[in-house]
Amino acid sequence: MVCAKCVLHETKQCQNVLQVVEGGKTNNYYLTQNDVSKNFHDQICTSGGEKVTAAGTVSEKDGKQILAASKIEPIK
Repeated sequence: MVCAKCVLHETKQCQNVLQVVEGGKTNNYYLTQNDVSKNFHDQICTSGGEKVTAAGTVSEKDGKQILAASKIEPIK
């Protein structure tokens, strides 16, 4: 997971992005700004990211995959 603003330079505001490698291709899942996402953001912003597992509901908006996270845990 990385920050869309500080690491990817894609947005004007900080936003968590879960990057999933599938079949050699990286897919980005942009997290909604709910409490789960906001509470985890300080751990990944400007740090270059962190490996995590995440659960939630995926939808699509404007051609982007959106994840409404219900759980985020760092991989140890």
